[in-house]
Amino acid sequence: MNKGNRKFDDETTIRIKKDPISYGYGWWTEWIRVDDIDGDDDLDFMDTNKDRKLVWKNDGKGFFESRWGN
Repeated sequence: MNKGNRKFDDETTIRIKKDPISYGYGWWTEWIRVDDIDGDDDLDFMDTNKDRKLVWKNDGKGFFESRWGN
């Protein structure tokens, strides 16, 4: 999270729900796409690997849950 003055706190483990989809398989990706994929005005994340179709859905409060995309 941005603390101002070019300083950030790492809140990854707080904001991204730890589950087998996100953490259990040791995946990595070169690119993440940021877009509002469900039209709720919150930015969501998508893995750009077309075979995985992994999505992290924003709950509107800055917390994310992983899901398989369509």
